[in-house]
Amino acid sequence: ILRHLDLYRADDAAEIWSAVHDELEAPDGLLVIEWADRFPELLPQNAVHVRIAHAGEGRRTITITP
Repeated sequence: ILRHLDLYRADDAAEIWSAVHDELEAPDGLLVIEWADRFPELLPQNAVHVRIAHAGEGRRTITITP
């Protein structure tokens, strides 16, 4: 199961947690969080960080950090 959470327009970590805590705590599947750096307190300790950055015209740099 792939779950997606986009925090770009989110304003409050407590509000996010109350709305989606079941998805954040689900033991199965994969949760992908966009703009996770806005609310690092929501991330589990075992989160894998994937950063995608522009690297020029039509190019991207991908960094994966455990």
